[in-house]
Amino acid sequence: MPYQITKFPGMPAEELELSILKNNDILSVEDYLSRLKDDVKKVTLKLPRNHRTTFFKDAWISSFIATASYGRDLVITDWNDHSGDEELYERFSSSLIGITSAFVAKEINDISHRQFKFDLKDIVDRVVFDCDGLIEDHEAGKSFVFCCFDSTQESLNYPTPYSLDANSKEQFIRKFLDIKRDRIDHTNEKGSAHQLAFTHESDLELASLICELYDNTLHHGRYDEHNQIISGVRSVTIRRHVSHDTKKQLLERAKPFKELENYISMINQKKNLHFYEISISDNGIGIIKRFANTRPELYRSHNMDDVSDAEKINRIIRRNLSSKLYPGSGLGLTLAFENLKNRKGFVSLRTDEQWLYFDGTMGNLHKENLLQPVKHKGALSRVTGTHYNILIPVS
Repeated sequence: MPYQITKFPGMPAEELELSILKNNDILSVEDYLSRLKDDVKKVTLKLPRNHRTTFFKDAWISSFIATASYGRDLVITDWNDHSGDEELYERFSSSLIGITSAFVAKEINDISHRQFKFDLKDIVDRVVFDCDGLIEDHEAGKSFVFCCFDSTQESLNYPTPYSLDANSKEQFIRKFLDIKRDRIDHTNEKGSAHQLAFTHESDLELASLICELYDNTLHHGRYDEHNQIISGVRSVTIRRHVSHDTKKQLLERAKPFKELENYISMINQKKNLHFYEISISDNGIGIIKRFANTRPELYRSHNMDDVSDAEKINRIIRRNLSSKLYPGSGLGLTLAFENLKNRKGFVSLRTDEQWLYFDGTMGNLHKENLLQPVKHKGALSRVTGTHYNILIPVS
């Protein structure tokens, strides 16, 4: 059994307690949760303190937390119930999993913690005012998360954190590269400085890609179908994987994402294989719904109703269609994928009920469908917002 289901004497039939184990296959948990019946009104998730190292772990955990809370009360409890109040705040405020999942769950229904009464506003206040939106995820190793928050309540209008706030693409790139080089690339191994980084030109290409995807989230992920700002979070995460593992161990970390396993197997194994993992997320209304409601004339003219949702997303990206009411001057997502193709990167995209991927070692930029559906046998959750997760190898 991949997880533990606990029923206490006297527990109502409509309540469920689920203990996630450290070695769980995350997608099997999501598959189970997505099949829950509507009569389950309350779910308690018991999260492990240290889940096994898995690529795209944050996005997967966020997706099943969103699934568990869809239309239900959600209670989250740490694997170790003896942690103190301060430690709990630290954990939630320094983790993309905690911040994004808490916001998603709050938007869907309600979120609470069994042992501690914590206020999501207090966590957000800490991130915005104390950390300037930029926080280090200690549990995930060398990882930094930038978060920006929006609220529909006048009293909760947060200032944009300075960390990546920029008036131009050039300013954004400069700030991003400062953070990357000073806080991600630079480590101190056995008392000596060690620098792991791309060339300057490659760094600029990477920063340009991040800027394009973040700009896309800024213009699409923070609005509803009526072009009104929603209560939500937009985040950028960059994590450095420095691996001394064998190819077999790297493939184990990619499980059970078959397409990701195929990608890892195609990367030429050097003595050490390094990756940057980058995640860009929002909890908006999703790519298709946003485009259909804000640009109905474009939606109809491209015959969107005649194709599958996966093909809709591909048409929006491939044809540079935009839900912006006013055209921008960005590179466009197609060029972003060309950048990833040149770098032999890998992309996982989740939005609504769609899960698509792009393999830069095999992807054909001249095909109409840049992104292919993931062949997953289990059921998938309906993900709130849009989540890009990217792996880029560093040779």
